[in-house]
Parts: sequence; C-alpha cells; structure tokens
Amino acid sequence: MTVFVWLVLAAGLSAVKPTPSGSLVLDQVAPSLGTYVTFTWTVSNLPGWATPRIQIICSQDDVIVYVVAGPAWQPFLLGGGSSPRLTNGGPAACVATLYYWQFHPFQVFHPLDTVTFAAGG
Repeated sequence: MTVFVWLVLAAGLSAVKPTPSGSLVLDQVAPSLGTYVTFTWTVSNLPGWATPRIQIICSQDDVIVYVVAGPAWQPFLLGGGSSPRLTNGGPAACVATLYYWQFHPFQVFHPLDTVTFAAGG
C-alpha cells in the first residue's frame, strides 16, 4: 500500500489541477459609440492570484479603431475619451475577451471566453 501511494505522488497525479474556465455575456442589446457596456461573467478554477479582466477590440473595415482593457467588473466606454472610433464615428465590429494574465515564469495571456458584438455609430 505504501509503495502505491508513493508511486501516485511521484507520478504527480495528486498535483493535477482543474483547468480554468469562464463565460462572458454582453449585458446591452444594441451598444453604440459613446455608451458604456458591461458584461455578465463567471470564472472557475482560476489561480488564487489571478484577476479576471476584459479586453475589447473594435474595428472598422478591418482597421482597429478602439482598444480597451480592465477589470471584468468595470463598465467600458465604447470609443473612450479619445480614439479613431470617436473621430470616425459609424458602426464597428467589436470582440470582447474575458482573460487573465500569468506573470511567472513569464507573461502569458490566458483567454477564457469571447463574445462578438456590433457597436452602432
């Protein structure tokens, strides 16, 4: 019995951790330039040091015109205070990603879920 327990520990089977996962849903039905968007999100099995974050990238005609990232619980102003999106106006295709960073041994972006939406101009 002792040998079996030692073999399991030596194989690292006791150190197996569940894979982090998450879900992301846009709260607004028809967001537009100059309005705030919020998200309903959940995460599970995140490392204790990790903070869930959301990144939003919006583009017009395949050109990125707005990027923002921050803690998942905060509202995000589409277009921000100054961006090509504000200058150009018009609709944009946006992608929001729920993620967390790992900083050791080096910086790694860990995406958990993504939602796409259209933002009116």
